[in-house]
Amino acid sequence: MFVGAILKGKSINGYINRGLVEVHNIKFRHDELVKEMIKRGYNHKSPLPNFEAWEAGNIDILKNFDDLTMRCPECRINGEFKK
Repeated sequence: MFVGAILKGKSINGYINRGLVEVHNIKFRHDELVKEMIKRGYNHKSPLPNFEAWEAGNIDILKNFDDLTMRCPECRINGEFKK
């Protein structure tokens, strides 16, 4: 999603400012998720397009947790991640 927005010239500053993404780590995170998907037996069919990354953003774990629990009812119920 982030790379698509970057390639279209759309701003992801809101995500950066809220501590939800580190632009310089998008490729690394994608590669780590691919490894985990393969480990779990999933097929990976979404290669990451080439894009120009820059140093921006710092992940805020608590803000990420809040964002996840707002979008995922199952995550809210399970509450496996503790603040």
